[in-house]
This record gives sequence, structure tokens and C-alpha cells, in this order.
Amino acid sequence: MNKQKYRKAKWPKSWIQWEVNGTTFISVPFTWLLPKLKSHLKTSYKFSPVVVGGPAVKAMPSFLSGISGVTVDTGDIKGVLQRFEPLATKTTYGCIRKCKFCLVRKTEGKFTELDEWPNLPIVCDNNILASSGSHFQKVINGLVDEWGWADFNGGIDVRILTKYHARQFARIKKAVLRIALDDNSYIDKWISAVKLLTDLGVKRSNIRSYALIGFNSDPQEAWARCMFIEKSGIMPIPMWFRRSDAMYKNKITEEQKELGWSEQERLRIMSWFYNRTILGSGHTKKSNMYIKKSFFSKIKKETNLNG
Repeated sequence: MNKQKYRKAKWPKSWIQWEVNGTTFISVPFTWLLPKLKSHLKTSYKFSPVVVGGPAVKAMPSFLSGISGVTVDTGDIKGVLQRFEPLATKTTYGCIRKCKFCLVRKTEGKFTELDEWPNLPIVCDNNILASSGSHFQKVINGLVDEWGWADFNGGIDVRILTKYHARQFARIKKAVLRIALDDNSYIDKWISAVKLLTDLGVKRSNIRSYALIGFNSDPQEAWARCMFIEKSGIMPIPMWFRRSDAMYKNKITEEQKELGWSEQERLRIMSWFYNRTILGSGHTKKSNMYIKKSFFSKIKKETNLNG
């Protein structure tokens, strides 16, 4: 049994780079990093070969093409995930869904099970429940035998969760699960999934729920959905929608403005639930003051930057 205790994933907010035999490799997670990287490549790597890849490059492969000495690689480099987070792994690629807001089908292709993978506890599959029973069992067995804990960063699809899956998750001493309620069309299945997981032994406090916001819904609906998740005893994690070609991290698009979103509205909901995630949903007078202070400081900072 590995003695490494549970910890949250630590994801870099920028690209990562490393060198192998005189060649610099760069992996880029987000498209809004591409303009800065492009400028960096033109000035800092004139005399050494560079290979660039990662999700952002797969999403926009032509953006960095044509730069002298730079090769654009839209494949998968073995071990790159562990360079971002040493305890992270993937046991499958792709997804069975075709969600309009999601890039997975474009960057990873059709759903595929891997024959082998690093047995590590931070599982980053996009839809692990779409895997076969034998594959899923192998994943759980490895986590139970070697780690005793796991953090499923994504891929817990409530629409296909079964009793079998729930029982397997419950075998792990500490299994942190992230489900999602991206719209209300499958809210009944979300409710059933939470009940199934908790009835069969997964602690409610170990369940999180992503909530997509800023995509085909207004601020009022987003607040209502996040509050519903929280009132169900599940920690909500609002995820701001960004286009696949976004050049700015949090720019409000014209489509989002038409839905009633503004930078202040975005900050209001993100700051509120982000701070509740840190502090826990049980608020004290002191924690409420902290949240308000944090929210208004962010508003002031953004106003100064945009002014």
C-alpha cells in the first residue's frame, strides 16, 4: 500500500516545458495562453528545436504553425500528464457524448480504453463510466490495492451510473467524485445518482458537482442550479464556459452578454461559490465577511485592469 495520503490535484495555470536531447517540448493546456507563447517562441527559441502540443494546440493547430524551428504535434506524448500533476493518470481517452460546449471529442477523439496506464490516484478520464465492466473493475482494484484513496477529477456521468459503479466507488476508503449538472435536462438522473452513491456507501461530503455556467443560460438560472446543488448537500463547482478559440481567459462574449452576463455577474457567482468551497458551506459571520471582502476586492481589481 502506498503511504501517500490524499491530497488535491495541483494543476499549473500556464504551459509546461522540458528538454530531451536538445529539443524543448512545450505542452499548452489553455487556448488563451497561445498568443503569449507565440511571442515567446519567436524571441526565445531561435537556435533550438521546439515541439509544441497539448489540448490548446489540438484545438487550434494552425495558431503556432509556420514559426521557424517549431514543430506542432497534435498527438499524445507519453508521460506528459504526470509532468503537469505527478499523481494524475488517464485510463481512457475521449467520450461517448457530443456536448456542444465540450472539446473532448475534438482533442481526444472517440472513446477508447487503454490497455495499460500508470496506477495513480488522480483519475482524469472524461467519461470513465463508459468503459467496460472489466476495465472499470481493473481501475478500482488498482486504486484499492495500492492507494486506498482516489480523486476522480471528471468523468462521473450521472446518466449512466449504475449500482455496480456505486458499489465499486464505495470500496475505495476515500473516493472524491466529481459529477456534473450542466443543465436541468437531466436533473432527475442527477438526484438519483447522488442517492445511489450515498445509499451504497460514498460519503456525501466526498461528492462534488460541476455546474456549467455562461452557456445557453442566464445568471438567474445558473444561481438557481448552483444553489440547488448546494442545498442537496453537494459542493457546487461552477465552471465558466469559454469558446474553443478563446484568446482571453474570462472575456464576456457577445452571446453571453445577450444572456444577461457581465463581468460583475461572472465574478459574483464564481467568487461566492469558490470561497464557499474553500471555507465549507457552513457559514459563520466571520466567513461571510471574508467572502464579501474577497468578492469586492476582485471587482475592484478587474475594474482597474479593464479601465
